[in-house]
Amino acid sequence: MRFLDFTSLDKEYFHYYGFITKQSFTKFSNNLWLTYLLAIDNANSMFYSKLMSKIVRCEIRTLSIHGSENLKFEDFVFLTESGEVKYLDLKNTKVVKSDNSVVPIEEIFGQVLKVTYIVLDPCHVTKDTMKVLLSQKRENKFTDFRLENIDKLLDAKMLIDFINVC
Repeated sequence: MRFLDFTSLDKEYFHYYGFITKQSFTKFSNNLWLTYLLAIDNANSMFYSKLMSKIVRCEIRTLSIHGSENLKFEDFVFLTESGEVKYLDLKNTKVVKSDNSVVPIEEIFGQVLKVTYIVLDPCHVTKDTMKVLLSQKRENKFTDFRLENIDKLLDAKMLIDFINVC
């Protein structure tokens, strides 16, 4: 199995990768090893809980989550801890801490230092966001960089410096 894809893509796409997920989670083994991509659409916290309990190893390069309930930061860390994620697309999905506070983007970026493509929507920033981002040792330049629905103002000069460095 190359990856698990929890989207509603056409059957030809699923046939190519040989995995359809319309079945019950009870049929999945409790030792999933994700190696390429994880894409999730419209998931809730129960889904995340069931999925995370079945993953024993995660080395994905692409993480795409759209229109889902809050993703726990601890789950995000688990999914990205291999350090191999190069494509991160979190659209209409908040990453939250255990107290339900939204994780600032600098903590998200800190987990994905190899990322070249990033879309975050919504984005939570703090007064220190740009300072922290500029201090991080990024490994790759961005090919696509989008921050949408940012909740506070960012220092424009520092943001341009960050983008130019990366």
